[in-house]
Amino acid sequence: MDVLCQAKSGMGKTAVFVITVLQQLEAVQNEVGAVVLCHTRELAYQISHEFERFSTFLGDVTTAVVFGGIPISQQKEQLKLQPPNIVVGTPGRLKTLALDGTLNLKKCAHFVLDECDKMLEEIDMRADVQEIFKCTPHDKQVMMFTATLSKELRALCKKFMNDPMEIFVDDDQAHPPRFGAALRQARRIGKEPQTQRLARLSHVQPSRYLRLQRLPMQGAG
Repeated sequence: MDVLCQAKSGMGKTAVFVITVLQQLEAVQNEVGAVVLCHTRELAYQISHEFERFSTFLGDVTTAVVFGGIPISQQKEQLKLQPPNIVVGTPGRLKTLALDGTLNLKKCAHFVLDECDKMLEEIDMRADVQEIFKCTPHDKQVMMFTATLSKELRALCKKFMNDPMEIFVDDDQAHPPRFGAALRQARRIGKEPQTQRLARLSHVQPSRYLRLQRLPMQGAG
């Protein structure tokens, strides 16, 4: 199921999609099963670190991070030596590696955009995202996360998605539910038992609460 999620910064969006991807990923040697795009190298590093941290509990899952600003030959060599199951990167560099055949995305089952507003509202970056999207199979899960979701952006996001579940995460409530209850509300995204196990292993602070709310479906226009 595709997911479109709006949540304020610092609400734990990264942990949500990292856990979701890992608990669904069927890691096959030399196959990219998930692509995660973000708009800065700093965020790419942060996301890749979270994948590495969580995946230590799930066996042999490899992650690579790619971005511009360093020689592409260095990244190509690294990718050939250790083909990743999960690729995290910025759109420009990842597009280049996908189009030249260094990264084969034909088996990609999960396509994630973090801070999607930053990428889709910028014309050149949006074009890069579209090119990468075309390199992936039609049948895949698409997840997009953003702190702000305008009417125009919502319509644009849904062009990449198939009848997405729309989630609004809000911390402004007097008696928020426990984090585990919030995960159970999102059980349609994946297998609940493993998700709960990952949540425990993530050392989530008991004081951190989320509220997930299904938004009413509206026309994209």
